[in-house]
Amino acid sequence: MSQSLQEQISAAFAAWFCHLTVSDIVGDRWVFIAPSPFAANYIKTHLRDRLLVAFSAVNRTV
Repeated sequence: MSQSLQEQISAAFAAWFCHLTVSDIVGDRWVFIAPSPFAANYIKTHLRDRLLVAFSAVNRTV
């Protein structure tokens, strides 16, 4: 998973996604924890679509 994210969005991965941790996986739903509320809000507001693209490349049901 991390390798796929790095390949598709290396700058965003290095700055933001590598600091996320997976807290839960239920079916096709993954729950992440960000290191701070600011990081969580920034990712949700500015990078959510990139994260979804990366996941859909790995899992076609996303």
